[in-house]
Amino acid sequence: MKSLSQISSFWVLNFNQPKVKLLVKPGAEIKKGVILSKIEKTKEIWLDLSAALSVRPTKINKFLKIPFGCDLKKGDLVAGKKNFWGKRKEIFSPCTGVFKEIDQARGRIKILKKKVKKINSPIRGRVIEADQTKIKIEFQAKIFPGEGKGKERIWGELKALDSRLPYFQLNISFKNKIVLVPKIDEMLLSKAKALGVKAMVTRKLKAKKIFLPVFIVKDYNDLVSFSGKEVLLDFPEKRILVCD
Repeated sequence: MKSLSQISSFWVLNFNQPKVKLLVKPGAEIKKGVILSKIEKTKEIWLDLSAALSVRPTKINKFLKIPFGCDLKKGDLVAGKKNFWGKRKEIFSPCTGVFKEIDQARGRIKILKKKVKKINSPIRGRVIEADQTKIKIEFQAKIFPGEGKGKERIWGELKALDSRLPYFQLNISFKNKIVLVPKIDEMLLSKAKALGVKAMVTRKLKAKKIFLPVFIVKDYNDLVSFSGKEVLLDFPEKRILVCD
């Protein structure tokens, strides 16, 4: 293998959410997979109790089984009513959240659904900046120049595909991976897209219709030895960065 160029590069995560909990500080040395932050997202869920229980909108309070403002888990009993024959009709919470509002004009209640999204670092490196607007991480990487059929930057695990009968070797284990294969044609691209492959890297592209981002690399044989590593396909800069 020839000597490869190595650089310091940066990965930046910009936040456009109001509620961000930072779990790292500037100067911290981090490993791949470390949780960098947690972002709380909310969504309004309305339950039409009047229709579900066949009662007047103004009467729904009578059938509520929960106090206003309480925390709810998915499956918690929200409201219930027995019919004329004694059969009970029960309404359960469809999500985890908070009981936030009663709309007696329409006979419904509002649950504020809460969801916490964890952001993991795709790389090993050092935190340069961390605040409520962004996290910036410095990392070391080897450079593989080339050119691509794509416009974005794509992170993922590089996974080499056996050059012998690659169409039959390609399976669900390559889902969400960046697939490395010597030659790509339309049939292989089509199967890769159906399996959920992120992108493909090759030394020879023989396809008119491109179904996925494809990067054509010059030093293909050297890149094969990095199968299993985290890489960045940097289409704007015409390069692949292999993280240390």
